[in-house]
Amino acid sequence: MATLLRTNLVTNPRPAGSTAGWAVSSGESITFVANDGGEPCIEALDAAGGGGVYVEASATEARPNPAVGQWVAFGLDVKALDTSTAANMRVVIDGYGDGGTVVYAAQRSAATPVTTTGFTRIVHAAQVETRSAGGYLRLFAWPAPVASPNNGFRFRKAVIAVADTEAEARAAVQGFFDGSTPDTATLRYDWTAAANASTSTETYLPPALTATWDPERCLVVLVVDGSNWWPSGVTRVRITRKAGDELTVPVRGLENVTAPGGSVVWSDNEAPTDASVKYTAVAMNGAGASLWGTTSTVQTLLPDRLWGAWVKVPGRPEMTVRAKVRTVGDMARETLGGSWDIPGGPTIAQSGAGALAQSAGMGALTTTLELSTYSPGDLAALQRAVRQAPGQVVLIQTGQPEELPSGYYQVQSMSTSNPAGRRSDLQPLRVTTLTLKEAAVPAGPASGWTGTTLGDVRDAFPTLQAIVDAELTLLDLATGAWS
Repeated sequence: MATLLRTNLVTNPRPAGSTAGWAVSSGESITFVANDGGEPCIEALDAAGGGGVYVEASATEARPNPAVGQWVAFGLDVKALDTSTAANMRVVIDGYGDGGTVVYAAQRSAATPVTTTGFTRIVHAAQVETRSAGGYLRLFAWPAPVASPNNGFRFRKAVIAVADTEAEARAAVQGFFDGSTPDTATLRYDWTAAANASTSTETYLPPALTATWDPERCLVVLVVDGSNWWPSGVTRVRITRKAGDELTVPVRGLENVTAPGGSVVWSDNEAPTDASVKYTAVAMNGAGASLWGTTSTVQTLLPDRLWGAWVKVPGRPEMTVRAKVRTVGDMARETLGGSWDIPGGPTIAQSGAGALAQSAGMGALTTTLELSTYSPGDLAALQRAVRQAPGQVVLIQTGQPEELPSGYYQVQSMSTSNPAGRRSDLQPLRVTTLTLKEAAVPAGPASGWTGTTLGDVRDAFPTLQAIVDAELTLLDLATGAWS
């Protein structure tokens, strides 16, 4: 849900190209300065004394008339052009209009010393004590008392804000922003109308990508909320995964998925366990151009109670099954190569060896894994996962400590025994032995199952009209967010 954080009531706050939106008291002048330390500013000259710079009266958006009890604050960066001005800079908040009957406590700030060598931010806030419906505020930057004529001051990056508490008002103007401030991963900046000629807003948007670890299913649920993407026109999404020193790889099924409106609900059952896993989502338009990116990091910790062999079909999280590890057989690797005795070759006396060895490294790990299941349903799920895995390549993960290295294995044979020799309704224990050989990451599609089924939706909403009446989005239905 988007949340409005701040509104800047100054319409030309940087400033941008001119002094538009600013005015001065009688006898003073302001001039736009294109560059002071790399940024623009406005220079104010106080020739007559007793006045200051303020947001001009015609800029009605910046003439707030807050309710009694509210606070208004003014913050800006100031650089004095003489030492007297430097010692006496202050902000003045005054009531105008309708007989000047708007009254504020502590309307004039204490002098805020600034320097003649750089810009210093000054902030002041005042609370409304009484209010007139026809009144409004005028907020000044004003060196007083100061002798005149003087060299004046320069200012930029102004913010005026209204809030319910003094702390909130001061915080809103302490840091500068306007509609041209660059967006971040969770903050968006907008002009309410024309750039540099209207008020501006700072809005918080939750991260577009949320990664949530589900230890009960040993997978990561990925939710991309299209309403949280900054740009419009997002039609496709790509999500990648990186854990530790491993290479960045695309999440199976999310290499380049169609995502109308930018929303996707998916699950990654191949995320490494007991690791910090970083996911990156990239939003793309119909032409495949990247529009925006965002990240989410999740800790995939398996609790001790869920230790065991998680046997998974890559990309098919609905087929995952956990079984108790009974034994892990000898783990072996064969050398890819051999040694040859060479007639007339090196002798032991000459080289300490009597044969020539050549090798291309060690072969794939082979072992056996005995698993115990305690219900006919678990046994059937285990056997189904192995049978339906493409190429009979499964992902096996155990959590810590790893009695078998987590990874992809081809099941070269599968057998099931009945140690008690009894019917399953009397003694359901069965022992399944898998003969395994280490394998590369297999290719193949993914289902993207999230745990919410069509049956769940039908149980909650007997008719399509019931869904319409509940004002649910497709994202709500996919995530089960209707309770």
